[in-house]
Amino acid sequence: MPEPDTFPVEPRATPASSSAVDEEAPTTDRGFGRLVRHSALYATGAALGKVIGLLLLPIVARSLTTTEFGRVDLLTSIQSAGASLLLLGMDLAATRLFADLNETSKQRLFPTWLSMVATLGTAAIVGMVVVAAPLSRWLFGDGDYATALVLAAVAMLANAVGLVALTALRNHQRPVAFALVSGGNLLVNGILIVVLVPSHPTATTVLFSLAASMTFGALAGTVLAISYFRGRPQASIGRRLLILGLPLAPAVAAMWIAEVVNRTVLIRSTSASEAAFFSVATRFSSVVVLVVLGFQMAWEPAAFGSAHDDEDLAHIAQDGRRIMTGVGLAVVLAAVTAPEVVRIIGGSAYGPAIRPIGLSLVFALGYGGYMVATMPSALSRHMRDLGIAASVAAVTGIVLNLWMARWGASGTAGAVAAGQFVGLALAVYLGRQRAPVPYLWLRMSGLVLVAAGVATLATWPSGGASVALRVVLAVGFIAVFTVEGSLRDLSGALTERFVRRPTG
Repeated sequence: MPEPDTFPVEPRATPASSSAVDEEAPTTDRGFGRLVRHSALYATGAALGKVIGLLLLPIVARSLTTTEFGRVDLLTSIQSAGASLLLLGMDLAATRLFADLNETSKQRLFPTWLSMVATLGTAAIVGMVVVAAPLSRWLFGDGDYATALVLAAVAMLANAVGLVALTALRNHQRPVAFALVSGGNLLVNGILIVVLVPSHPTATTVLFSLAASMTFGALAGTVLAISYFRGRPQASIGRRLLILGLPLAPAVAAMWIAEVVNRTVLIRSTSASEAAFFSVATRFSSVVVLVVLGFQMAWEPAAFGSAHDDEDLAHIAQDGRRIMTGVGLAVVLAAVTAPEVVRIIGGSAYGPAIRPIGLSLVFALGYGGYMVATMPSALSRHMRDLGIAASVAAVTGIVLNLWMARWGASGTAGAVAAGQFVGLALAVYLGRQRAPVPYLWLRMSGLVLVAAGVATLATWPSGGASVALRVVLAVGFIAVFTVEGSLRDLSGALTERFVRRPTG
């Protein structure tokens, strides 16, 4: 049973309330259409990056050998893992804490977090400089990638600083500035790739481009969010961040360790070429993950700031179902178009990536479900639930991959997807003991299972299923869930008019 003080019900402000209270508990727009618009704005920059990434993939794929491409994938995974470890799960913790703070404390939240990240990041760069050469020899068999590893550490710190700034922007409801920073960062990376990689086709060149663009993004984000960093760091705010964020740290560590370990196991079990196919699959499915992240960026602050009573919880449950419907539809559309897109972008050499793409899309479904399933725990401030579920997902994926990597990129993608669904099931179980969000899990589970089946059937045959079968699968999915009601509900929500809920 939930603890008595787990999910306090707070009274809404009335017209006679003080201005301070009004500022801390603003009236929220309950329309799902507005949530989607904000999600789209938050995702715009990253979407631009995905488009740029897909456009650049032929340049990178054709400039680098598949072996070098696999090494790039491992190096960028190390960079992403390091950035996430520097954040220590504080992005979600800061968003949750922001909803509870008064205006004075809000001004000190992000300076406190930034000082923590800068201290840890500087130490990480120094440490990487010391171990770069032996680490390069262990990972790749020679020391030629030491410079690339140091550049990965620089990009790691810049990425973490940029994410602090982006979190400040989204919590202050500035989606346009958020999109400009995230999009500008990725645009700079694209320009550098085009200019440098064809003439210098090495992993070090790619990592230099990444480090330079991440540094640009960190500087641009800090400038646009400068008014949120003027307060003094405060130890008590840091302690509250740690209390909320540290339960997530093991999960963040496990997730990114899994990213590196799974790729390393894949390379050692098969070849760097299989790692390249897995990289293409994860990049393709990241388009759907982007849909999930866009919803997450808009949904979490809105839900944290407005969950006061049973009606609010019912509204959150309704939004969660609509989010899963949108994610399921995105997975189906991505799966049925995957064979043509892969041939256009990577050529025939990357045909073996089509089957792993389908399995990676199944992972994206599980990731979306995890985001929705953990909302009750996050509302109740039980962040350890999120940490436990994510850790179990990551560890399960690693254990399965030790056996399944022998089947190449498909085996690794399948192991990661299976692990994610184990974590999702645990998140559902833990969430049911927290804030009573009335999700319709039976209907959502049916949608997820059908979307996963479509993604698998469309991509499992060598080179992908026939065009006719893929059309039948897509039309069948749309027809079934239009009749069932999920797609009609989503369509209606997207076109609903702005309605402001009265207070008092």
